[in-house]
Amino acid sequence: MRNTLAFFLVLCVVCAALAPSARGAVEPLPTADEIHQLFTDGKYPEVLRKLTRAMGSKEWKGEHFDHYDLLMLKAETHLRLKEASPASAAFAQAAKEAPDRKSIAIARANEFLIKKTISLHYTRKPAPGWVASGQEQDLHYTRKPAPGADKKGADKNAPPPMEIIEPEQRKLAFEALYEDEKATLEPKFKAAREGKAVPAIVDLYQSINQLKMLDFAVNGSDEQTKQTVEPLAEHAKDVLGEGVEKLGTRVDVIASSANSLSEVRVQGQNKWIKKGLQNMQPGELAEARNTCTKIIEVTKSMEEGLQTEPGYFAEVAKNAKRIADKADKALDEDYSGYFDRYSGKRA
Repeated sequence: MRNTLAFFLVLCVVCAALAPSARGAVEPLPTADEIHQLFTDGKYPEVLRKLTRAMGSKEWKGEHFDHYDLLMLKAETHLRLKEASPASAAFAQAAKEAPDRKSIAIARANEFLIKKTISLHYTRKPAPGWVASGQEQDLHYTRKPAPGADKKGADKNAPPPMEIIEPEQRKLAFEALYEDEKATLEPKFKAAREGKAVPAIVDLYQSINQLKMLDFAVNGSDEQTKQTVEPLAEHAKDVLGEGVEKLGTRVDVIASSANSLSEVRVQGQNKWIKKGLQNMQPGELAEARNTCTKIIEVTKSMEEGLQTEPGYFAEVAKNAKRIADKADKALDEDYSGYFDRYSGKRA
């Protein structure tokens, strides 16, 4: 019994000696101010360590931390360490946590610039033994050559590559990328404005969104891009409106023909019957109805994709719905039997 008690006391002493103190058992949760200060001091690995600690805590799921602020800080930290891919991923995360359109746009613009910068360098022939990784990328944005410039002229006159690590230098890169994207997209905008194909406009949605993001990053708003997109939206409304009008005219012609009355002689009496739908007319009506339904869907995506004012395409959608209903009615109509010659009602 005495030996057992002695062993127990020794075990307690050993455990107490090995156990961490209550004060040092759990590292205190870092504050946002503490993490920002570490960033200011240039202690970037420590910033990432503290951020990992904060983001893994239960407090992160609540309202203890500003997610957007710290995710943007995480992205900036990766950039200082020349870790392009993790920086891009952090900016993408920040965009999902952004409180408003401008914040979303700035986060997405940073993500877009990094990807553009990486892709530019991936297109170059790598040096022998070079291994592709975010850490190994030369984070400088290089301007595109001017349209029509030969390679020598482009190399001679183009501005030097712009670093994207420091915010002040990155702003210059944003300006250059914005101008490059506008120059690339202008022929597509022109073709879409002058053409009659709605899909050509829809295909520009992603490019328009990217241009708006860069506009925010360079100018603090997307007003310049809106001025570029407005004529495109007006043209889209005109094209859709003309398409709906043509469909409406054809549906009216078919419905009028189907409801036209013809006189027949039945058991010595004059009767009146409707002509009904002939040949390909049911297929035409079904196609008109389906097209109008698609146009209604397109107007919704147009407002979002072109970021017009709410209801910009409302009149087009309203007319499309009216014509789709008219086509449905013509398809569902019972043209059999006899009808009154003057009222057109079933006799």
